[in-house]
Amino acid sequence: VFEVSPFFSVVEMRKAGGDTIEYDH
Repeated sequence: VFEVSPFFSVVEMRKAGGDTIEYDH
């Protein structure tokens, strides 16, 4: 199990939103 990290969250958000994600991380 991958530990919860900022990078992991970004990956999840990108998969969920696709190319419409606009985050500053």
